[in-house]
Amino acid sequence: MPVVYLNSDEIPYRVLFSLKRKTISVEVKLDTGLTVHAPVNTQDDIIKQFILQKEDWILSKLDRLNEIAPVPKSKDFVNGERLTYIGRSYRLDVRKYEKQRIQFAFNQGKFILQIPRGKEIEKSKLRSKVIEWYKVNASKKIQDRIKYLAPKVGKYPSRVKVREFKTRWGTCQDDDSLDFNWRIIMAPISIIDYVIVHELSHLLTKDHSKPFWSKLSTIIVDHDKRKEWLRINGSTLTL
Repeated sequence: MPVVYLNSDEIPYRVLFSLKRKTISVEVKLDTGLTVHAPVNTQDDIIKQFILQKEDWILSKLDRLNEIAPVPKSKDFVNGERLTYIGRSYRLDVRKYEKQRIQFAFNQGKFILQIPRGKEIEKSKLRSKVIEWYKVNASKKIQDRIKYLAPKVGKYPSRVKVREFKTRWGTCQDDDSLDFNWRIIMAPISIIDYVIVHELSHLLTKDHSKPFWSKLSTIIVDHDKRKEWLRINGSTLTL
């Protein structure tokens, strides 16, 4: 992979050529780093010169990415692990029992995972069972918070659903239904409320124009702070 020096730092980058492209552009993402999009046959020195012209912008983007918390190691679902729920970390108690199905519950301040005795259970099956619990309880909590927050916005959704998203925390559909990422239930309640009000506000204004932010600000005064928390810590809300 080629590299370029920006502010004395060695920055690797990749180049993606396209027959359709007429101009050069750059992007910086958490998973792919610095990428240059260029027309086919663009010379290396021209690409590097373009990168240098965008140095301040690229370094600013990289600095923001460096603030993002690293993705934690995937859970093994073993005794003593910690699982996060509504902003707090709880111990996982794994127990063997005589029944033939996996059970997962939250009781007396800890998570309890019951596994059939004498059976080797694949981690993927344990994870699916835990996610199932999170989805059910995310739906309950989100529905409960919507009952409280929707009157403040002045609009109710036609439907609410909890789903699996890779990058989004919530979406507002054309039919005024709302979809939420189940992983948001791991965040503190203030962050959950921010995501809910954000999507509820889209029931009034579909885009992110001034009226949208104005409405959001009347309900979540510190929405910028909560949005920033989610940008930095969102990667940690995972199993």
